[in-house]
Amino acid sequence: MSLTYALAGIVTETAADDVPAAVREVARRAILDTVGVALAGANEECVRIVRDVVRDNGSGVGAARLIGVSGGVGPLDAALINGTAAHALDYDDTHQSFRGHPSASIVPAAIAAAESVAATGTELLDAYALGLEVAGRVGRAIGVSHAAHGFHSTSTLGVLGATAASARLLRLDRMQTATALGIAASSAAGLRLNFGYMAKPLHAGNAARAGLLAAQLARRGFTANTAAFDGPRGFIGTYSPGDGDPAAVAPGDGTWQALAPGIAVKKYPCCNRGHRAIDATLALLAAHGFDAADVECIEVHMPAGEVDEAGRVGPMVYPRPETGLQAKFSMQYVIAAAVVEGGLGVGTFADASIGRPDVRRLLVRVRPIADEDRPAADPERNFVRVVVRLTDGREFAEEVRFPRGDPRGGVSLSDDELAAKFRDCAAAMLGDGRLEVALRLLQRVDALDDVRTLTAALAR
Repeated sequence: MSLTYALAGIVTETAADDVPAAVREVARRAILDTVGVALAGANEECVRIVRDVVRDNGSGVGAARLIGVSGGVGPLDAALINGTAAHALDYDDTHQSFRGHPSASIVPAAIAAAESVAATGTELLDAYALGLEVAGRVGRAIGVSHAAHGFHSTSTLGVLGATAASARLLRLDRMQTATALGIAASSAAGLRLNFGYMAKPLHAGNAARAGLLAAQLARRGFTANTAAFDGPRGFIGTYSPGDGDPAAVAPGDGTWQALAPGIAVKKYPCCNRGHRAIDATLALLAAHGFDAADVECIEVHMPAGEVDEAGRVGPMVYPRPETGLQAKFSMQYVIAAAVVEGGLGVGTFADASIGRPDVRRLLVRVRPIADEDRPAADPERNFVRVVVRLTDGREFAEEVRFPRGDPRGGVSLSDDELAAKFRDCAAAMLGDGRLEVALRLLQRVDALDDVRTLTAALAR
């Protein structure tokens, strides 16, 4: 049996009764969070441009709803636009096997597919969970070399999750689903060098659209290799130069990617690589009550190999950001802004916020350091240590192993925190009354007889 056919079986042969309640709960929270960040991102310039291009091409009419804005478009365009919005602020969730942002691609494709067949809320939850299962298994199989080689897994794996979720909702059979995954394997794209540019959120939008398209094509009889994940020239061999392990895809081990490693919900609207350092900095700020003017320097100690000579930390490649998008990928900025503001919100990364004199003065005093005696592969020593030195000679330090919102550390955001994040994200687009209606529907999405009840509440 090909790996592709085995993955297709996960999608088509998993009965609704076989999806654990705990898995559906993870799916519910992920959909709620993703819709919230998409609402916050709906009026970002990159999303407005995508909407304008869709309409310029005569595609701005249809039954599928756009999150946070008026009017309908076709399902493929809805997946594209909503996916771009979901990733526009880099506030969407992450997943360890995925090594990126799964929900920004899976949720918009699944919602568009669900609308097109009047699916129930429970069917939407199951489709999301199975999309994550497929993408997470392939992510586990391609290893760390995929990202190290320059691929952005939010897109390259996101298209697989979007395809699997769409195939489930469109009720494709096993062979059609294997075909859809074969189509999607040839649609996987996205380069990490576009971090800090509009192209990064477009990666998620493209993946959502391509995933739904793959399922639609397969349903109509379109063909593709149904062994697309097998052999040295298959997806895993091609996209994981060095450490791919096809055996890691195989189903049947009894685990769910939704539960282990689970979805990490972001506490802050910036690159996940900086979240542990932000948590440590805010803990020190709360404990010791200093302000920006008191700081002589802040050292951010990372595991070996994670900081280069220019002070770039993995994907956080902008020590001196010039735009809000770049600031999301700047360790120096996020730490300086956290001290100045006492926290980080959506407005922290507005272009107008980047040039604040107090933040600019402090960010040059933030120094990322790689501790070469601490390999990142050693789980016992993979932590971030922030050291704050004040001008009066005092020094404070804090270590964080897992960021807030990461289930591996037992610090998942509570339902109240998740609802508060949603309200913060959605307020500008929905207003108080409509916001609470949408929130209640998302909190009880499993009770919906028709997902279109939800999408109608989300449109402006």
